[in-house]
Amino acid sequence: MGLHLFRQMSERSIVSWNIMISCLAQSGRDSEALGLFHEMKDQGFNPDDATLVIVLPICARLGAVEVGQWIQSYAESSVFFRDSVSVGNALVDFHSKCGVLETAKKVFNEMPQKSVISWNAMISAMAFNGKGELGIELFEEMTKAGICPNDATFVAVLSSCAHAGEAYDLIRSMPEKPNASLWGSLLGACRTHGDMELAQLAVEELVNLEPWNSGNYVLLSNIYAEEERWDKVEEVRTMMKERSIEKTPGRVQLDSLR
Repeated sequence: MGLHLFRQMSERSIVSWNIMISCLAQSGRDSEALGLFHEMKDQGFNPDDATLVIVLPICARLGAVEVGQWIQSYAESSVFFRDSVSVGNALVDFHSKCGVLETAKKVFNEMPQKSVISWNAMISAMAFNGKGELGIELFEEMTKAGICPNDATFVAVLSSCAHAGEAYDLIRSMPEKPNASLWGSLLGACRTHGDMELAQLAVEELVNLEPWNSGNYVLLSNIYAEEERWDKVEEVRTMMKERSIEKTPGRVQLDSLR
């Protein structure tokens, strides 16, 4: 339906082309999306940065290496594209998923500016290509550069680490003492990654940092309950009573966890 309406448009802009290509890709119709990209170029429309960011993941999924290489050459021909963080991120992701890690590293190193997404993409690239140790080194470099990690960073770091203890030690050794926001990001990554052991450690740190926050106690108790560690659930309940922590209305009741 959307493609039919697009075909009926008397005038099209680069924005309308981008929207249609993106819609096809999101519907799992990558081949059609890439075909529309070629059609767009044939009709004299020059891709903008949004086009490149949309099309590069399509190329990675289809293994359309030549198209991806054309996009990189096209991007390198313009200062505007060379300075685009989003295009650089997309190129790093494309090359890593095509197994060309050295090219991904070259693009990353040559980026004049890097966002947390840039670092995440490169750390993920290392893990994806079996270079977990290099991913961990990159994470350490990232934190030394003052870039604050987010949930996605820790998902990539967990993929790079051999075991949960390694990830925990890595975070504890960061130049700046990890705050509640950072441990919260790690917790989100643990949920995505299914790492209950590290999730428990993260919530325990949150309880220590924010002893007044009832939500942290409920999270910790939930984790213990999932592992049927009822003695620990009881410890959390006792701790809340000793610290006069009130359970927030609407949250899971600790009594219901047994």
